[in-house]
Amino acid sequence: MYSKYFDEYIDRVKSFGASSQAMLADTDIKLCIENTGIYDMDYVRKAVDALLGFDNIYLTWDIGHDRSSEYKDIKYIMENIDKLGHMHFHDALDKRDHLPLFEGDIDIVERIKIAEEYGCCCVIETKTVDGLSKSVERLVSRNLK
Repeated sequence: MYSKYFDEYIDRVKSFGASSQAMLADTDIKLCIENTGIYDMDYVRKAVDALLGFDNIYLTWDIGHDRSSEYKDIKYIMENIDKLGHMHFHDALDKRDHLPLFEGDIDIVERIKIAEEYGCCCVIETKTVDGLSKSVERLVSRNLK
């Protein structure tokens, strides 16, 4: 479908980007596109490429989604790292994500360094209060804030 109607699709994507830029021009608001394990799809990359050309549009890197999709998104994110504006932090193991930090196999410390380097705002995205509490306690005990 996307290849058959690609020109119309990309025109609408660009129109959305232009509209959002016009609406947010005099604000500090960043519109961030979250990865969901689909940056290996050509039409998705082309659409996101078009959107990242606008001043107010950035990437959100959900590190758990990236892991649970077997890192399908990391290459694209690294190629566009200067447009990284936000990160979602949760751990993952195989297809299970939204785990408390340090319960999966993601290198959380390395991801925190990337967030710091690129000035990203971040959210700890666990699904329970207990998961959030454990994550915060573990960050504090490692002196990672």
